Amino acid sequence: MNIDIILEGKLKEPCFKIGVEEFKKRLLGYVNLRIIEVSDIKEYAANFKKNYFIIALEINGNTLSSVEF
Repeated sequence: MNIDIILEGKLKEPCFKIGVEEFKKRLLGYVNLRIIEVSDIKEYAANFKKNYFIIALEINGNTLSSVEF
């Protein structure tokens, strides 16, 4: 499985960079994971193919369990 995590902007804070690296390390045995930093997420998303799933992680969004996800 391929997973791309698209970030709008740059990871600037060292604590976030450490967290992302730990997250990647834990998942790399199970999936192909890429972290992509873009300046405009809408422009980037406009180029997705139809067979992609887009899941937005929003602080005010719905909370799902692992099974529901």
